[in-house]
Amino acid sequence: MKVLNIFVFALNMHIYRFVDGKYYVTKTVGQQSEFLECLVKGKLNLYVKHISFDPVFYVEKDSMPLSEISYEEGTKMVNDKRVYYQTNRHLGILAYYTQDAPQLDAELRKINKPQYDNLISFARDYHNSVCDNESCIVYQKKVKHLSVSLEPIISVNKFLAYDKIKAGYGVNVYFSSPVFSENTLFYTGFHTCTVTDSATNVRFTEIPVQIEYLFGAKNFQPKIGLGINLISVKNINYMVHTFNFNTGFNYKLNKMLSFTFKLHAEFVPASFSLLDEENPINVFALNAMFGLRIRLF
Repeated sequence: MKVLNIFVFALNMHIYRFVDGKYYVTKTVGQQSEFLECLVKGKLNLYVKHISFDPVFYVEKDSMPLSEISYEEGTKMVNDKRVYYQTNRHLGILAYYTQDAPQLDAELRKINKPQYDNLISFARDYHNSVCDNESCIVYQKKVKHLSVSLEPIISVNKFLAYDKIKAGYGVNVYFSSPVFSENTLFYTGFHTCTVTDSATNVRFTEIPVQIEYLFGAKNFQPKIGLGINLISVKNINYMVHTFNFNTGFNYKLNKMLSFTFKLHAEFVPASFSLLDEENPINVFALNAMFGLRIRLF
């Protein structure tokens, strides 16, 4: 359980300190006051606001007001083609606030997208460049290098080679590391389902090797994933690997438990389906999975 300390400095200024190292400060954003998490306190102050799927960062100096580190990415239509784009306004904003430290230009140009690690590192390096007699304060929560979760699942499956929809079960094991990304996970496990073909029971057992990305840090987290499944088909002595695309969401019940839902589409690779000239890319299976993700550590 987190313990909350509140310090009141003025009628409209509050600083909230959490025991895991987070600090929240009231700042005026536009025409209203909002709570921002303070990431770095020094010659260049760095803040973040957690909204939508992506964090919004702000920068501030004693001699300059609070300013948003603007950034956008996405797709747009150019000459009837959809292209990916990234803005670079954040580079101009950071360059303006740190113009008294031109030796940091090379480091600044490496910030293609504003993120926690590169902005904290840049703000710390700027402070150290212009201030010799004191260190800046970096408010970072302590994160573990590896997180492991277990996810028992039940599923509803439709193999296109069979008429019936069948239930299945399994378990997934998730691995993630904040060193790379708190929202990117690798998982594997097993999933099995039995279908009836005439008088024969055919059991499908698959081992997923997948990467999953979670959007946002709130209780409701949409997600997308892709990877391959290694599948053994018992009773007909057949093995195959499929490409898998999936989407769904996690809903956090508490710090340790999340309800999970995913829709999967599995495709037989072209290398296995070239013999079928009428259908060169075969959909192997469609399934919906419901699970309970348990964070172990």
